Amino acid sequence: MYVADFFFTSCPGICPKMTANMNILQKEFLKDDDVLLLSHSVTPSRDSVSILKRYA
Repeated sequence: MYVADFFFTSCPGICPKMTANMNILQKEFLKDDDVLLLSHSVTPSRDSVSILKRYA
């Protein structure tokens, strides 16, 4: 099963809450090989590696 979300690194609204929820899911399913989590940047042209690391 895949669980996916889409985010903006510059989003002050719902994105931080969604990221926090994905973190909870990651901890819950860390050892479950049947669950894969995917997060997609909506603005990949703006989201350099350093920006994504800071966001994470």
